[in-house]
Amino acid sequence: MAVFTSSLSAPPSYISLGESSSPFRAAIDEFLNSYPKNRQPKFVRKCLTDGEHVTEEDVRQSVAQVEKESSNKTSTKIIRKVLEPVITAMSDYSGILDVLCQADPMPSAVIWGSLKAVIECSKRYLDLYSQIKTQLNALTERLARLSKYEKLFGHSAEMQDVLRASYVNILRFWSKVVEECDRSAPVAMIRSVTSISTKRLDEILENLADDADNIARLVPIIQEELHRDQLEETAKERRKASLARQEMSAWIREQRKERRHQDEERRQTRYRDVDNWLRRGLTLNESNFRHQARGVSALKGAGGKTCGWLLENGEFQSWLSLKSKSSRIWLTAPPGTGKSVLCAFIIGHLKSTQQFSGIAYQYFRFDEQCPPLQCFLNIASQLFEQLFEQLQDVPDNLHGFVRKSNGDPENIRSFIESIVSEMPSYILIDGLDEPAEWSDGAEAIQFFEELTQTAPHAVKLWCSSQDRKWIREGLEGFQVIRVDETHNSHDIKEYLGNSLRTIRSLDVDPGTKTLVLEDLISQAHGNFLWASLMVGSISTAATLEGVQELIQNGLPKDYEVYYDRKLRSIKPECRPLASKILSCIVYAKRPLYLKELCEAVGMCSTDHGKNLSKKRTLFKDMVLELCAPLVEVREVENDESRNVCSLTHGSVRSYLIKKRSILQESSANSDCSISNTELADICLKYLSQPRYRRLLSKKDDTFYTTTSDELGEDIRDHQLLGYAAKFWDRHLDEVQATPERFEKVHQFIISRQFLTALQVQSLLVEGQFKFWFNAARVWAGPHLRRVFPRWFSTGHDLGKSLSQQYYSFVGEWGYFLDEYASSGGICSGELDRCLWTCLGQENFLHKAKSRFKSFVFTEKTSPEDYDLRRYFDSVDSQGNEIQVLELQRVEGDDSQWNVECHKYSLDGHRPKLRRTQAFLASRKHWNLYDSLLRTNIVGRPAPVFSTSDFKYLRIGSQIFSSLNGGDFVPVTGLNDGPAYFEDLASNGHYFAISTRQRVSERDLYSTGLDDLTMQNFEDFFSAAFDATDPNSSSATTSAGDKSDGASSVSDSQSSANSSRTSLSIKSSIGDTAQDLLREELDSNSLQDDSDSELLSIETNSARESWSEGSTEYHSDETDDEDQWNDWGSGASDVDIKDSSDFDDSDESASETSSKSKSASKDDDSDLPSQLGSSRAGDSDDGSSDSSDEASFVESQYSQSANSEASSEEENEGGAQLEALLADSRAARPCRGCPQVSLQIFSTESGSAVPVFQFFHFLTTILVSSPPVFHPSASLVVWPLGGGEILFADFIHKTYFTRTLRCSAPRSCHVFIQAHFSSDGHYLHLAALEARQDEEPIEGGPKPPLRITLQVSTHRLSARKTARSPPRLCFRTAVPLGTTDAISVSRLPYTLSWTPTDVYLSHSNSILEVIKIPLFRPSPLADSDPTADSNPTVAQVCAEKIFLPRSTKHFLRHVHYFPPSPAAKSERRDQATVIIGSQVPLPLPPPTVGSKGVISRKHDTAPPMGFYLQERAQMGGWKKMEGVGVDDLSGMAGVGRRRGGKLQGKFEKFDRVEDCDIVPYFF
Repeated sequence: MAVFTSSLSAPPSYISLGESSSPFRAAIDEFLNSYPKNRQPKFVRKCLTDGEHVTEEDVRQSVAQVEKESSNKTSTKIIRKVLEPVITAMSDYSGILDVLCQADPMPSAVIWGSLKAVIECSKRYLDLYSQIKTQLNALTERLARLSKYEKLFGHSAEMQDVLRASYVNILRFWSKVVEECDRSAPVAMIRSVTSISTKRLDEILENLADDADNIARLVPIIQEELHRDQLEETAKERRKASLARQEMSAWIREQRKERRHQDEERRQTRYRDVDNWLRRGLTLNESNFRHQARGVSALKGAGGKTCGWLLENGEFQSWLSLKSKSSRIWLTAPPGTGKSVLCAFIIGHLKSTQQFSGIAYQYFRFDEQCPPLQCFLNIASQLFEQLFEQLQDVPDNLHGFVRKSNGDPENIRSFIESIVSEMPSYILIDGLDEPAEWSDGAEAIQFFEELTQTAPHAVKLWCSSQDRKWIREGLEGFQVIRVDETHNSHDIKEYLGNSLRTIRSLDVDPGTKTLVLEDLISQAHGNFLWASLMVGSISTAATLEGVQELIQNGLPKDYEVYYDRKLRSIKPECRPLASKILSCIVYAKRPLYLKELCEAVGMCSTDHGKNLSKKRTLFKDMVLELCAPLVEVREVENDESRNVCSLTHGSVRSYLIKKRSILQESSANSDCSISNTELADICLKYLSQPRYRRLLSKKDDTFYTTTSDELGEDIRDHQLLGYAAKFWDRHLDEVQATPERFEKVHQFIISRQFLTALQVQSLLVEGQFKFWFNAARVWAGPHLRRVFPRWFSTGHDLGKSLSQQYYSFVGEWGYFLDEYASSGGICSGELDRCLWTCLGQENFLHKAKSRFKSFVFTEKTSPEDYDLRRYFDSVDSQGNEIQVLELQRVEGDDSQWNVECHKYSLDGHRPKLRRTQAFLASRKHWNLYDSLLRTNIVGRPAPVFSTSDFKYLRIGSQIFSSLNGGDFVPVTGLNDGPAYFEDLASNGHYFAISTRQRVSERDLYSTGLDDLTMQNFEDFFSAAFDATDPNSSSATTSAGDKSDGASSVSDSQSSANSSRTSLSIKSSIGDTAQDLLREELDSNSLQDDSDSELLSIETNSARESWSEGSTEYHSDETDDEDQWNDWGSGASDVDIKDSSDFDDSDESASETSSKSKSASKDDDSDLPSQLGSSRAGDSDDGSSDSSDEASFVESQYSQSANSEASSEEENEGGAQLEALLADSRAARPCRGCPQVSLQIFSTESGSAVPVFQFFHFLTTILVSSPPVFHPSASLVVWPLGGGEILFADFIHKTYFTRTLRCSAPRSCHVFIQAHFSSDGHYLHLAALEARQDEEPIEGGPKPPLRITLQVSTHRLSARKTARSPPRLCFRTAVPLGTTDAISVSRLPYTLSWTPTDVYLSHSNSILEVIKIPLFRPSPLADSDPTADSNPTVAQVCAEKIFLPRSTKHFLRHVHYFPPSPAAKSERRDQATVIIGSQVPLPLPPPTVGSKGVISRKHDTAPPMGFYLQERAQMGGWKKMEGVGVDDLSGMAGVGRRRGGKLQGKFEKFDRVEDCDIVPYFF
């Protein structure tokens, strides 16, 4: 039951519920309005005004109460007997009313209220029920009838009117009853002796009966209306259902259409994936299709009735059947007998009869090169096209294979194997005798022959060629069909017959034609070439007598004699031109287009160094006029520029090469020989034309030569440019190296025209600048295409030097020319994006024009000197100075380095050398930093390091100082110092050294390398490449950038400068070169060694202590109760006052500190500690036991333990990542575990004096996380590992630690780099995090790592900077994408700090810089979209800036320094980029007297840099999508897993140490 609404709470003088009220409320209105205001029934008004809600339960309780209070048992029986049926009827009736008037709680409330009023009056008037018994029974009967009608027809409007009338009568009935009950006591007493008048009640009941009768009369009408409504509703539902079915059908059709579209899109996407994988920008099968079309045309020319004899051949029929085991057949015949036409015929026959088989073919031609890879690609492409046409889809196995494989020959062969396993295939190879090298076809034949042996019913191989000894030996085991005139005589007859009919000048009768035909057939001897030559000769005859004379006497018996006759018939004055035409055609590296040939011939008469004049270009018709029928022009429909000029047959080329001087016979001109020098000189002269002195300029979709500032000619009119740019060196390879020719080549290479040639090669020559691998010598690494003539680059020192300089350029910028500066690249033709000056002043290309001002930091500019030196650098924090150290071996002394230290200043111009120093440095312990290790030590630093203020220098483990800006001198007082340490930091006369891992001589390879020779070096690296699977093979491009640092023995070889131990998701290190030479250490000796190290260490020199700050809350700080370290944090381990109690006064500060075993001498030591644990360094006695205990306790705080994840399982992924960074000996903190250490020294006295030392058990490894000194206070901050960060006051010997939270669960820190603001008020932390997005699947691919950089800013206490925990005031997390692995020994990330931002640079071939704010955005920055200061999100470069390839390959550090606000106006927008030194990849250390240990080239290089305009050239900054700044206001209880917080220490359950368990059930 509902309760009264608030609208009924006020008692109105006249109650009206409005026109929109329910029927019952309308009845109440009607009932009340029938009374004067002062006589309205009280029980109704009470229900309406007081909100009294009487229910059936209340009525029954009232009856029970009357029974209890009444002693008259007879009266009690009357109550039960009379009222029980009424109550039951009323219960049914009120239920119906509730259904009819769900929005109105009044009906039942009024009815039950009236009945309760009647019952309550029974105490005074018990005889009431007996007197109105008849009326109550009648009411019961009326209510029962009303209940039934209401259940059936309560929805009808007419019924509602009748019900309203019944409601009024019921109200009147009960009103009358209540009126009698409410009379005063005297009246009641009088009435008690008289009977109650029931006349009024009877009248009301009669009205109720009339209402029931009215309802009964309405029933048929309502039923009919209901029936009609049901019919209408049914029809409406049918219509709706029909519409719904139509809509559903339309939806289903749309879904099917969408599904078909999606399926088609998926199929097309898969098709494009495979097609692009096969083509890789190449044009496949163009020559094959052209030769097939030519063969089909020849068949049509013979009337289509030739080659039928082959179908009846038994060997061929056996080969043709897929059921037969005969899978290899070789058709051999003399030259000119129609082998290629037979092949074309078989291809056509197979296509018409074997519709469900694959048919692929390859035509080898004498004038076209087709290496094995090209052949495999052609075959694979044809088979794939047919498989896709049959299946209308790409099988999953093929698509998956393509997605995970590169395009080397081995993978192409595997792809073909997969296709033939899906579809039976016929493979036809024609012209095996035509390639210059048999090996080109032999490799393909060998592979396809292996396919036929493994699946003879699925693969059929056809070969056709002339009979050569090497071919016969290579095709041993093939079925052989030898073609002679007995086989093709019918074909010759058909050919000659059709040919004679086409000779219009042969106007003779049919009989004579038959005689001529028979004579020709008898002399042709089955040779189509000879027959075609005869037809050509006959066509020149003027009379029948001439024809007969030619047949009888004139036609030579050998086609070579025919060639002699044709060439000698050329007029003497035309022979020089004919010789040049034939020379170009014969020695061309590919068939020349007709327009290319005309320009080439015109270039012959052009002087070297002059531009080709169009007037010298040969007329196209002269080619055939002089050289037909030895030369033919194959025309391409609708594209005249694609008309190809070639020799008519391979025998022509053989003849012309054999008789090069035939045109000189009987000629006064001695320059008529057919020579390969013509095309060689043509290409060199063409590229040396003066119009190519400037780079080509792009306009619209083409490029133009430039003269001054004007555009010149469209290079589309320079027909020979692409051919000359690609083949100039190969043509020069074949000519004699005369001094004159050598000088011309030299002058061309160092000229500006050579740059244009490079530009043309990047635009028009595919693969010119790619890296290639040799499958037979993978260990030798990547190869580049040779571009200079062999005799130039190998036979002369100058040529060798220029070659090395060129390869240095291609090694750095080849990727850019190949991918970005190509015709389809985003920087098409823009060679001025290269940093030419960075190549060094000795490089002949360094003077090329660049849009950037670049420079290299070295005084030894010869690239040949780079490989003899080692370079290391250090850049100051502002990017204004750089220090470069060059190390070189001391001749005759392997114990020392010759060191040259150069300091350069950068002021916006060229770097200026400010200071140079040369000194000797010991090589002791050098190998600990730079040699291969047995153990998996990660994160070793570079062997040379200098602090950013250039005051301290480490070479190996030897430290030098230069406190007064003078020369570096060794630091004394270290007692030889540690043999190995990792980080070096300084501030003034203080410096700190820190160590995370211990490396000793026993960790080095001591055997197996001293006698490593050339041969076993090859075996060593071959095994290494096999283990790491570089997917490299012969003549395959480095599409996956195989030469980048992630490949080759990087997972197990640990070297600071070379080995890149990768952080990836795997449980063990794979077998690599390290495992081949591994010598296992004895576990007992390892344990003993660890224990001895632990027992011998010194105790911490400091005690743990920290104090609350006294600085007021700042608006830029967070008020986060969940932040455990904050001064006002209620969750802190220390009881502190509210932040409102703090002020700027140091005297009013409230301080607390932790307990110490000895009294503290600090001013803050008088306050009791609230920390209950004893920490490392609490004792001043320096006992070893306390140190051990303290360190053991501290080591419990690992990343996985202190993670914000709610359970250990939740951060299991982060723990696995941490395990990869930690040594196996540090799996648990225990006796023998390695320790991290920090030692601080002072050199104020002239020698190093220790002032502070700290030791801590190693939990997880951090890399590139050095200690940092506060600029003014005695505070040093050092990330320890596991998220812990040490805050040490090295003067007062106190420290505390805080844990930096990761930004997401399942994460671990890779590095944490700290930086203090210049004023010392803020501490900035940049943490690189790695996490798994998914669990690794056993046996499946490794899940990727998601890399994130978390940047946070913390405010330091103004007074107690070194003792009070900093307070978080800003944080942000920047996603850096995903990667399969990340090098932790040489991280590819570099940070540059400014007062307001930090710049993260990525070591990549494209400048990747992210600008990250260090503070919350100011209101001005939020309101002003043009404001650059304090941007709201991280930002990235808007335009691409390209860097040398070594930046990515060698992970050279990239330092980005933004424009200085204090710079001059012309340099106000000038930023500085410095690319660090190039450090070599790992090699075993050479030994004295060893032979053949290979030293790789291009492994070392000095640092370089360039200036760029931040807005004009870099495009300014744009928002980095998906990155924002956390709103740190009101974060209490929100985002508990967001990182950036420095939380205090807390205890956590350890499942091993704390699991002291007892039984529960028993």
